Amino acid sequence: YYKEKKAEREAVKAPDPVKEPEKETAPRKKETAAGVAKSVSVSGVSEEKRQELLLRAEAELAMAEAELKMLEREMNDPELQQNPEESRRIAEEYAAKQAEIQRRYEKWGALAEES
Repeated sequence: YYKEKKAEREAVKAPDPVKEPEKETAPRKKETAAGVAKSVSVSGVSEEKRQELLLRAEAELAMAEAELKMLEREMNDPELQQNPEESRRIAEEYAAKQAEIQRRYEKWGALAEES
């Protein structure tokens, strides 16, 4: 899924060179500040380190998405659905994992924008 997001970002970036540089960077900085306030700042970090952070963020995204799939399978288990407490617990974990994935995408996006 993160690769799809990466392709979407690159597709969105393709028309951007037509715009003026000031208009291009101002909205992105605003989005980054709003969406990634808790994210790691990578300004002043070497390109090699930033690439390492980007690869790590992609790997973490892949793992989190795999965990989400596992939770989804558990939620769809008919035996589990008969136990309301367990079903509720899995649903809460699923919602928390979705929020975690969203935060990880924001972090990944901030890292990817700096390239």
